[in-house]
Amino acid sequence: MSNFDCDLAMDLLPSYLEKKCGEETVRFIEEHIKNCPKCKAMLDAMAADIPMETSVEKKVFHINPVGKVILLVLGYFVFVLILLIIITYLFVHGVL
Repeated sequence: MSNFDCDLAMDLLPSYLEKKCGEETVRFIEEHIKNCPKCKAMLDAMAADIPMETSVEKKVFHINPVGKVILLVLGYFVFVLILLIIITYLFVHGVL
């Protein structure tokens, strides 16, 4: 096996394990690991770290009702503050 083939296979192994590559890539990797013990060992080591059923757990951020009210009030406060800064700027520069 050439060094290029091994480098390419190593780069593709994560996608191969996650089943996110095309048919040609799968054929290339499977053919390569038949003849390359170094890449086969790497594949086995990587496969041991990745569970077969990969499920992405989304973390849900909950805000209690009091926190929602505080965020709403702060949002309005920032809006009014920015509006006042713009109006003050316009008065100072004689636009209004």
